[in-house]
Amino acid sequence: MTSFKQQLWVVFKIWIIALLLNTIAGTAILGNSGDFADAIDLLLIFGTLYGSLFSLPVALILLLLINRCCSRLATGMWLFWIVLLTGAFCTMATFSVFVWITDMHFRETAVLFITALLSGMTAITTQFKALQKMGNEQFQPESFSF
Repeated sequence: MTSFKQQLWVVFKIWIIALLLNTIAGTAILGNSGDFADAIDLLLIFGTLYGSLFSLPVALILLLLINRCCSRLATGMWLFWIVLLTGAFCTMATFSVFVWITDMHFRETAVLFITALLSGMTAITTQFKALQKMGNEQFQPESFSF
């Protein structure tokens, strides 16, 4: 059984990695377009601000999910896939809310969505071993043999 502190540390690492990847990639994408080329510093500041604001609820959902899965003795691989798929779904929902609130309608929106999705999934994948260790491997399903 993993402690809440270990679970919090893994979620914090996922959150920081996703935030950094999304901010850097989003700034690069918007900075290369003609509309925002002169505002790289503002893109970094607002990207970090909005990214942390909108991704914090996702991090809390992942923390709750990891905690519940660990208490239910989920295996490491099951835990990883549940966290990865939930993270992807939450990213889609959060980006939709972000676009709706900011009324963002420009050509880079689809690319920024893919960037946010890949940033989150990459961040979760970097914590694969930690999630594996959190799982309870003694409850692996029996292999099927004929």
